[in-house]
Amino acid sequence: MNHMDTEVFVVDDMHYQMNIYYEKRRNARASIRRTTVTIRIPSTLSTKQREKELFKLRRWAIQKIHEDPQKFKPFPRRMYHDGQRMVVGSKEYDIRVSFCDKRSSSAKLVGKTIVLCLSSRLSSKEQAKHMSSLVSRCIARDRLPDIRKRIDRLNRKHFNRNIQRVVLRYNTSNWGSCSRKGTITLSTRVLFAPDEVIDYICIHELAHLVEHAHSKRFWSLVERAMPDYKEKERWLKQHGTECYF
Repeated sequence: MNHMDTEVFVVDDMHYQMNIYYEKRRNARASIRRTTVTIRIPSTLSTKQREKELFKLRRWAIQKIHEDPQKFKPFPRRMYHDGQRMVVGSKEYDIRVSFCDKRSSSAKLVGKTIVLCLSSRLSSKEQAKHMSSLVSRCIARDRLPDIRKRIDRLNRKHFNRNIQRVVLRYNTSNWGSCSRKGTITLSTRVLFAPDEVIDYICIHELAHLVEHAHSKRFWSLVERAMPDYKEKERWLKQHGTECYF
């Protein structure tokens, strides 16, 4: 029977949530995201075999985090306050913050002003989390039409494939994704990048409409559409941790 255990995993004073899944599968494996380590173990293994696999995969996770700590370091959250002016790419937004005695928080975009109403029942940490999510959501709604036009333009110019829909969503694990059904999802973090870098991320996901894997063919498609794409990748590697809500 499938089940999951959860524990706290500490590496160099950084806390990660470790999710251990025991499930019907042939091999044990692990993956790492910011703040989360996921381990999958075959449920058919004996207790001794499970402990052996867990020990091996924990050591693997520690080694990977030590090799590139910045890659797995949790993103900070921006601090928002009433009257703040926020710059996202080439656009500016004013932030208005108020508090209300209710369980949920809400936000709306009025012109170029993001009006936040935060629950006064939340801790300061929870309020920061709500603000980050709500600000990102408001800006996503404002910028989605521009992103759709950008993707449509690049698609017509280089690929001419059918796009099911385009989604902007705050995601810190990647810059974008493309489903096999043709849905392109971009992280709202791309909005902090220069236009030519946004173009690269769009081209990267559009190329997946033709070739889903990161194969030689895939990278040939990307290079044909943007010969200097490696420069954009270097920008993302150098400045990507500055792009967050």
